[in-house]
Amino acid sequence: MKHILFYCSFFLVISILLSSCAKKEILFVPLKIEWFEYTGDLSKMAKGLTPALAQDSIENLCFIEMTRVLLESPLIQQRANQEISFDTQYYRYQYKKEVSIRFLGRLSEPEHQTTLITEPMKQLLNPENEIAAWTARCNGKGQIKDFSFNGQKAKRQRVAKSNR
Repeated sequence: MKHILFYCSFFLVISILLSSCAKKEILFVPLKIEWFEYTGDLSKMAKGLTPALAQDSIENLCFIEMTRVLLESPLIQQRANQEISFDTQYYRYQYKKEVSIRFLGRLSEPEHQTTLITEPMKQLLNPENEIAAWTARCNGKGQIKDFSFNGQKAKRQRVAKSNR
C-alpha cells in the first residue's frame, strides 16, 4: 500500500512540475492565405535578381513554415478571435547559390488580386494596422528568414530541433 501511495504522490508532483513548466498554449487563429506566384519581371522586385526553377520539396517546406510563422506570431495570436485573411505574393530567386523564396503579404484586397501574378505587390509605407503587411524570405533549407511586419523585424523564438 505504501508503494502505491508513494507512486501516486510521485506522479502528482511530477505532473504539477511539468504543467507549471509548460509553454503557453498557442491559440487557434482562423487565418486564410491566398497564394499568388509572381511570374512577372523580377527586375521590378529588385535589381539583379536571378530567377530560379521550382523545387517542390523546398517549396512545400517553405509554404508550411511561412504559415506556421504567421500563426505563431504574437501579433496574429493577439487577434485569435478575429478572422484574418492575407494575399501573399511569392517568387523564387537564386541567393548565395541556393534557391530562396521571397514572400510579400498584406491584408486581403480581393479587388486587387488579379494583378498579383504579373505586378509587384504594392504595400503601404505607413499602414495604420500593425499587421497590414509583412515580408519574409525562405532559404534553401526551408527556413523562414528576415520575417517582419510593416518593415519592423519581428523577434521570433528559435524552434527547438525536432524529428519532423
